Amino acid sequence: MKVLEVIAGPIRADGIQTFVTQIIKNLDSSISIDCLTPLTYINGDLKNALNARGGNLFTFELKASDINGWYRPLYAFFKENPYDVIHINGSTIQQLATIAAATKCQKSAKIIVHSHLTGTRYNPAIHLYRSIASLSMRKYVDVYCACSKEAAAWKFTRKYQKKTHIITNGIETDRFLFDQKRRNAIRESLNISDTEFVLGNVGRLCENKNQFFTLSVFEELLKVRPDSRLILVGDGPDRSALEDMVSKKGLSERVVFTGITEDVPGYLMAMDAFILPSKHEALGFAVIEAQASGLPVVASDSLPDLVKINDSVIFLPLGKRNIPKWTDAILHVKHYAREEGVDKVKNAEFDIEHTIKQVERLYRSTC
Repeated sequence: MKVLEVIAGPIRADGIQTFVTQIIKNLDSSISIDCLTPLTYINGDLKNALNARGGNLFTFELKASDINGWYRPLYAFFKENPYDVIHINGSTIQQLATIAAATKCQKSAKIIVHSHLTGTRYNPAIHLYRSIASLSMRKYVDVYCACSKEAAAWKFTRKYQKKTHIITNGIETDRFLFDQKRRNAIRESLNISDTEFVLGNVGRLCENKNQFFTLSVFEELLKVRPDSRLILVGDGPDRSALEDMVSKKGLSERVVFTGITEDVPGYLMAMDAFILPSKHEALGFAVIEAQASGLPVVASDSLPDLVKINDSVIFLPLGKRNIPKWTDAILHVKHYAREEGVDKVKNAEFDIEHTIKQVERLYRSTC
């Protein structure tokens, strides 16, 4: 079987890339996998995972703002490169519809579209885009997938929501098993003492992930616990502005920017609580990883209930007036023995083995 994983956005350290990388690393070796993006390869370990199993990475460096301009070069590619399964992973309706249409020359391939994202507000424009895309996709798409019911509702009309396969975004749980020695080593490398309280966030530094709100909550937290520290794991377009804000507020000694790192599990182990005030999330990979590490989580109520594996997760509304509620929740959310986190995540079927079984069953059934 020959499979093409399509990532509609740039290949960088984000949730979609993580999902596809996990598939590449863990899918049965008898399945041949290539990967394609209409945009660019920026960073991450996806390419290494492809190389390890002899797969190819195709990039086109097209303009993200000109999705209509994607059609011709992608159509030309698909005309020359046959596959059994083409799995299109996208953030927007337009991306999914355009790429699906470009596969029309693949007469024997099974086409899968996969929704990984929701939005902040549903409006008439979104409804219109969804309806138009639905008319296009029904001609070319064989299977509809999403990471949650919310993600399915955002991309697909009701008719196709009923047919959507919900594929859990599983993680390599054992990587996140709490280890006191690793916790101590990370904290020591950051000059954080055993007694200091560490709040953390993992994600792209961007508007949707809302790290400016995280800083506001952290400021409030310092009033109650002046020994607190904040670790921001990740990089993105907001990093410079966030660093400026930290500097102006005199918090440079209290806030750590790690940049992109392959040791997310280690940084999670160094934390005492996790915060995710995203404006919208289709699922929230980071919350699953935090729970696997045994961390209590305070997150925005935009996240689906699906990610709440136990009652150490609290959802709260955003907004300046709610900042004291966030601080209080961070200090009083229920704690469990951190070593129990991995078992809880596995029991909720968010481990990678369960996800791979779903994906492999889907690929083989479509063929």
